[in-house]
Amino acid sequence: MTTLSVPSPVLRIIVQTPWYCSFTLLYRHITIIFTMLGLLIAAKGDGEELPPKPILAFDAILSNLSEKSGEELHEFLRLFERSNMDEFTDEQIALIEKNLSTIQETDAYVTWGMDKGPPRTMFPNRLASEDCIFRLEYQKIVNEIRKLPMKQRVERIVEGILDPPKLKYWSAHLLANELVIAGSGAVEHATEYKHPELTQFIVPALAEIGDPRAVDYIIEALHTPGKAASVVRPKAATALARFGGDKALAALVEAMKDDTTIEIDKNQWQVWTPSHKPRLGLYYVVRHAASESLTEITGKDWGWLLNEDYKTWKAWLDGGDKRVTFDPRSVTRDDYDRTQLARFLYHRYMSGRPNAWQSRNVLAEEEGIKSLIRDLASLGKEIEPVLKQECRARIRERPEWKAELQDWTQKLILGLRSHPKMSN
Repeated sequence: MTTLSVPSPVLRIIVQTPWYCSFTLLYRHITIIFTMLGLLIAAKGDGEELPPKPILAFDAILSNLSEKSGEELHEFLRLFERSNMDEFTDEQIALIEKNLSTIQETDAYVTWGMDKGPPRTMFPNRLASEDCIFRLEYQKIVNEIRKLPMKQRVERIVEGILDPPKLKYWSAHLLANELVIAGSGAVEHATEYKHPELTQFIVPALAEIGDPRAVDYIIEALHTPGKAASVVRPKAATALARFGGDKALAALVEAMKDDTTIEIDKNQWQVWTPSHKPRLGLYYVVRHAASESLTEITGKDWGWLLNEDYKTWKAWLDGGDKRVTFDPRSVTRDDYDRTQLARFLYHRYMSGRPNAWQSRNVLAEEEGIKSLIRDLASLGKEIEPVLKQECRARIRERPEWKAELQDWTQKLILGLRSHPKMSN
């Protein structure tokens, strides 16, 4: 029950790149993605070790930029873009940028794009050198920031998040990663900032640092009000998995009552075409993030029906010594509980692709249906009319789902009728 974790600026590029886009546009978006990912994993704080980035000697860089050409130069530019630039001085950066600017303006290496219509020329070394210049320009900014005393260092990072430097690519997330590089020393200063525009960046950074002094700040972020709730709250729920402990567990269980949602379009890939017909579902972002964090902390996974259920987790939390043998199907449920479980189940099914590039909805597959039938059977025969009622309710809200929901509901009901618990 794990979803892919991708940094938000990268996610935005992936989601906004249509499958039918030109080769040129796709190439540019891919290079942006790898540029950002390279920067975001460029350094570590006090958290877990990250793979080392290649370290290239300054003289070797100048030599390769001046001597290589064509595809060989392109391969070097991509290597350089991924390399560790932390040790370069501003003077060295200026010399490297001078060479890169020449490549950007004059390099003659050409490839052909695969757009519809006439072939289009591309200059991959010019594009790659542009990305390298972005890396170096960003490096100059962080070189200056890292020289400051910690309080001023955090202030400059915060200023950069609110008003990112005017570079080629959006850099607020990259600057937030400077908090991770600063490590535990940044925690007491970063936690002074409570505005949602900042907490959405600070919370994940604090989780990476892993300093337990950040727990109260992150729990407070779980209650972020207003429009920012759908962004900040799930990040806070995800962040608490790093810490564990009774305080984090209690906060995550309470977060299972959070009704914050976003709309997921199952037909996301069609959104740029005239034939796009949205198929929307409500995705309970905080519940989902909290349930995944609880599973990560405790090692408990109650299945598709019950893992995002507040009553299940609350019963486990209050179980004390009985937590080890706890069975969620033993929890007493009334009609209201059955209705709530069915409601969230249908929303979970209809938002079964929380990332637009995910093609599978496991709840629609045989394995998922069998798992659901097993858990639904524990609710007794009363669950069948509840499922039918919930199916009708969702169809009234979203008529475009009618055929699929009716088919899925029928599979669940037929499975329930043949389940041993339901035939007694």
